[in-house]
Amino acid sequence: MGRQLKKIASPPDWLYPELAYQIVGGLYEVHTILGAGFVHRIFANACYHELQLRGLAAKPSKRMQVAYKGVVVGEVAFAHILVEGKTMVFPVATRDIQTIHLDNLKHWMRLCDIQLGILANFDAIRLDVVFVRA
Repeated sequence: MGRQLKKIASPPDWLYPELAYQIVGGLYEVHTILGAGFVHRIFANACYHELQLRGLAAKPSKRMQVAYKGVVVGEVAFAHILVEGKTMVFPVATRDIQTIHLDNLKHWMRLCDIQLGILANFDAIRLDVVFVRA
C-alpha cells in the first residue's frame, strides 16, 4: 500500500463511501505504479492484488452471464472484481471509454443485486474513474 489519499466529505447519496474510498485509492495506487500501456488483464490482476493487500474481500471474475427473461442464454467475457459483495470494479484499458456500454454494466449489476460499480480506465496518463449506479 502506498500513499494515502486526502479524505474528503462524501455526498449523502453516495453508496458505501468508505468502501468506495478504499477501492478508488487502490485503483490510483495501481495506476501510479504501473502507469498506462498494458492490456486490461494486467490492470485487473494488479487491482485484485492491491484490493486484497488493503484487506478487502475481492473476488475476480472473467465472465458475466447474460440472461433473457430469467434464463441464462450465454456468457460474455468481461473482467471484473466483486468487492465485499457490494461493489463491482471494472478495470479496462481502452482509448475511448465511451465504447463501454454502461447500460450493460448496470444490467449485469442488477442481475447480481449489486448497486454500485466502479469503471476504471487505465489507458491514459490520467486514470479515468466512473461511478455506475444500477
